[in-house]
Amino acid sequence: LTFAELANYQGEDIRAINWKASGKGDGLMVNRYEQEKDMPLLLLIDLSASGEFAAAGAEKRAVIEDAAALIALTAARRNIRVGALLFTDRVEAYIPPAGGERHAWEVVRRTMDTAPQGTKTDLKLALDFALGQAKSRAMVVLLSDLVAEGWEPSLANLAGRHDFRAVRVVD
Repeated sequence: LTFAELANYQGEDIRAINWKASGKGDGLMVNRYEQEKDMPLLLLIDLSASGEFAAAGAEKRAVIEDAAALIALTAARRNIRVGALLFTDRVEAYIPPAGGERHAWEVVRRTMDTAPQGTKTDLKLALDFALGQAKSRAMVVLLSDLVAEGWEPSLANLAGRHDFRAVRVVD
């Protein structure tokens, strides 16, 4: 969402009130936002061997797969183009963003069916790859246990250009 305008308060949620602007004017003012147009979603999905650990309950990889499926299908139902980067210490697969629920199901299927060749986690590789692929502003969601080193500068570069979220899966 991006800021669109200030408007007069007309019974909206009180959390939307802009108190600073309201103090300068005659009445209450609220912030109005609009959704950015055509901003694709790119999922960075960690398939490394560290995801196969579970002291109790589900393996981390199963949780990552479930979260990726939930996010991809929800985005598709909101007409947001979805793509995915499946990675370990190498790029296992890249699925470019496309629209439609059928494509989102393809992302889910490939996530669950991919047998990774690598075993370690290289978050720097994944973040740099995503930065190179997403030419325009995108929503980028990293699903990982974040067990890696030396990826912080790449994260700063990616987060500076895109709407970035990280979902850390722990045991």
